[in-house]
Amino acid sequence: MRKLLSILLAIAFILSACTTPATQAPPVSTTAPAAATEPPAAPTQAEAPAGEYVLPEGAVSIMPLEAGSQSTAPVAYKPGAPVRIAYMPPATEFNYYMAIGEGIKTKAAELGVETFMLAPQSGSDIATQMKMLQDVTTQGVDAIILSTHDENAAAPLVKQAIDKGIAVVIVNSDIASFPTPVNAVVGYGQRKGTKNLGEYAAKMVNGKANVGVLEGLPGYHSTERIGGFLDAFKNYPDMKIIATLPTEWNVETGNKAMMDMIQAHPEINLVVAANDYIAIGAAKAAEALGRKDILIFGNDGDTTGLEDIAAGRWTATQNTTPFVMGKVALMVAMDVLNGKFPGGWVETPSITTDKNNVLSFLCHPEELYPKPSKEYACPEGGAAPTTTEAPTSEYVLPEGAVSIVPLEAGSQSTAPVAYKPGAPVRIAYMPPATEFNYYMAIGEGIKTKAAELGVETFMLAPQSGSDIATQMKMLQDVTTQGVDAIILSTHDENAAAPLVKQAIDKGIAVVIVNSDIASFPTPVNAVVGYGQRKGTKNLGEYAAKMVNGKANVGVLEGLPGYHSTERIGGFLDAFKNYPDMKIIATLPTEWNVETGNKAMMDMIQAHPEINLVVAANDYIAIGAAKAAEALGRKDILIFGNDGDTTGLEDIAAGRWTATQNTTPFVMGKVALMVAMDVLNGKFPGGWVETPSITTDKNNVLSFLCHPEELYPKPSMVYTCP
Repeated sequence: MRKLLSILLAIAFILSACTTPATQAPPVSTTAPAAATEPPAAPTQAEAPAGEYVLPEGAVSIMPLEAGSQSTAPVAYKPGAPVRIAYMPPATEFNYYMAIGEGIKTKAAELGVETFMLAPQSGSDIATQMKMLQDVTTQGVDAIILSTHDENAAAPLVKQAIDKGIAVVIVNSDIASFPTPVNAVVGYGQRKGTKNLGEYAAKMVNGKANVGVLEGLPGYHSTERIGGFLDAFKNYPDMKIIATLPTEWNVETGNKAMMDMIQAHPEINLVVAANDYIAIGAAKAAEALGRKDILIFGNDGDTTGLEDIAAGRWTATQNTTPFVMGKVALMVAMDVLNGKFPGGWVETPSITTDKNNVLSFLCHPEELYPKPSKEYACPEGGAAPTTTEAPTSEYVLPEGAVSIVPLEAGSQSTAPVAYKPGAPVRIAYMPPATEFNYYMAIGEGIKTKAAELGVETFMLAPQSGSDIATQMKMLQDVTTQGVDAIILSTHDENAAAPLVKQAIDKGIAVVIVNSDIASFPTPVNAVVGYGQRKGTKNLGEYAAKMVNGKANVGVLEGLPGYHSTERIGGFLDAFKNYPDMKIIATLPTEWNVETGNKAMMDMIQAHPEINLVVAANDYIAIGAAKAAEALGRKDILIFGNDGDTTGLEDIAAGRWTATQNTTPFVMGKVALMVAMDVLNGKFPGGWVETPSITTDKNNVLSFLCHPEELYPKPSMVYTCP
């Protein structure tokens, strides 16, 4: 699991395909690949089911292409013969595409495959790329890995290649409807990635900025990337778009456009760019104009851009790990040639990266092209004078964390803690109940990291998750037990708020865990957890696409409160985009298997037309699956949220469909480290995000084969795929 999470953080940061068949397919996620079984060799792509396909190492998920976009034409290559593959990026001027090429070359060398590159020098030289694409079909290639800035110009030439039996894999894209059928698409979710970065940017400025937009050349890539930023800003009325200018994707035109824009609109204080080269040019212009106050956001993960961010020249990028993408593209091309690929878009990692986590990439030069200009040490920790004086951008995230975002105004405690650095530490972990193995897994993470650091921890919790009164009594009592910090998770934030305030007033640090609540009802020192609504929205999108956007949906809530509202809200947010995802019935539960089972029984008996159920946690989903089985309704697709061991084993066994795996063991370790940083005056305040990974039968073994990261341990030994 540690290796798995290093993909999330160091080469893959803890996120728009279209219709899918109504059979179980691999999910949108943020994790390394796996599958329950080795895929059988398939005579044609059309016959190879996606649910049995083992994703290449480093890939995140697989999604079908839109109807009519998936080529089912036979390839001329005969398995076992030597392989020759052309890599055709839009230009050699972009190191980003050279990094993809290095990934292709590295994996090809491992597999003994011949590859070569053909590309014009300039990204605006579409005509030369089209001539090269036309010519390459006469050069004895078995496959083409193509990225282009003009999909419509390339389409007829791609069709010619496909008609000749040459496999075509589109790389650095998530286009689900290429203008002509292709064999595969490989790349990160472009709009999704920049939407995440746009949300981060908006929160940095409390939702208020004068925004400049620097586009790339017209086409799908620029539309999607800039569209993601704009989608994020729609939620913030005071994120005002002041001006938009085009560029040719490079440093020079980015510099000129920024110069023109800032001179014409000096009120601009935040700029978004369609790639890192534009952002690099924009940063140079801002510096030349004496406007280092302008926040600049890019998209790519270019080495120069990463070094600029580390040096504080500009703000953040959506790092799309191009070296990894290249390796994945080569493996997908080989799977197409060998008849193993089921068709679709293979998603690769996309990670919001700023000064806070950029060293996690720069310290791995073997994954970058070109190599960094100097050697960077991988981070082990960081220091700042006090929680109020330490800027977020200088804080080094704990191992396993994904990002840090400020809390809403008035929600961040700035009260002093009583603990004196260097003294022994005593921390209470207070989950809502012991009945949930999920919270025990968080506790195991806390205990493991505490043992490493020599910190005393203990747990206090009622047995039942519905026993709010007992948890409140324990929270009141614990402040008299000589604790330095409390790591708290509760099902009733409003009931807990006055007791949390009492603890804070006594100088006890309070860290809220398993949450992303940016506005706890009283100020707290830190929040640690995954993005709840974001996670279930991803899972909801996956669920809707599995059923071609048409299902009769049952909803199983948890106890009323923030957690249930956010998790169910994420599913419902996703379903809003699909008019035929009909919500038939909604029932409450008490978060556990028993009430999940009863609610599912009642719901299905009252509404037998329901064929898809979403649940606020895995325990509810486990109970729902038992009810579905008892009713002879194994046809119902069931989706949960947690990453509970029993739930993961159920998914591996095919008992229910998928969960949003929130890696609770990792969350516990991160929570303990954040609590220590608060006590030692190193924490800048905020919500520390932990990983959330859509998990189904396709990648569940990547978790089950690491029992040291699970609680309880799985019931059997699972082999890593």
